[in-house]
Amino acid sequence: MLTVSTSQAILNASTFGDDIYDERGDPSVKALQDKIARMTGKEAALFVPSGTMGNQICLRAHLHQPPHTILLDYPAHVQCWETGAIPLLSQATVTGVEPKNGVHLTLGDVRDRIVLEDNYHFPPTRIVSLENTLSGTILPLKDAQEISRYVRSVPVPPGRTPIAMHLDGARLWEGVTAEGVDIKDYLECFDTASLCLSKGIGAPMGSMIVGSKKLIDRAVWFRKMFGGATRQVRLILTSIIKITDLSCEKQRTKGTNSK
Repeated sequence: MLTVSTSQAILNASTFGDDIYDERGDPSVKALQDKIARMTGKEAALFVPSGTMGNQICLRAHLHQPPHTILLDYPAHVQCWETGAIPLLSQATVTGVEPKNGVHLTLGDVRDRIVLEDNYHFPPTRIVSLENTLSGTILPLKDAQEISRYVRSVPVPPGRTPIAMHLDGARLWEGVTAEGVDIKDYLECFDTASLCLSKGIGAPMGSMIVGSKKLIDRAVWFRKMFGGATRQVRLILTSIIKITDLSCEKQRTKGTNSK
């Protein structure tokens, strides 16, 4: 349900820029992207219509020429709930790992199942994709940091890009609030993340992907390719900006109350 202030913000939206045709994009889209980039501590952000598209764009943008595989938690959304998109869109296989602790992946799980470049029998791991929250379970910051440090230390041959860290953060707002950690600290562990705006935040639609400027520039191409570029979106984006302001404060209050 839209609040009075959100409804008024929509009514006050006075420009209807085209986020595809206009060289600089729609100002409301740019404002939201800049805001999310600042909130997350990343260089850039990109609006996409859905979390599934956000995840698949990030994975595709990290990858280049097969063979390659993505290591992930076996019930991960990118693997089980996105209609088999990974092999179709990214030509990648997946290494689904069942956590030994029965809850979430740890450094030991990743270290045991990662495939290095010198193993010619299997496609090498090019992305480690984690999820927070996953089926209501928090992936603690400590574990994310340990996995990230290890993955980023894995040597790769000359000319290869390092193994990437991606986060499906559809419910990251809730995860970091419940754990009591800063979202910037959490996202330091990852090269990219997909953040849902329509779940805990309560926006009408949409997700944001965040990462380096170089990767987000590449992601723009795949957003267009996957049919995710939008035209007259100022009314929607204006409401999302307003709801984001309200929801972030409510998330902090909810986290305090739940504790």
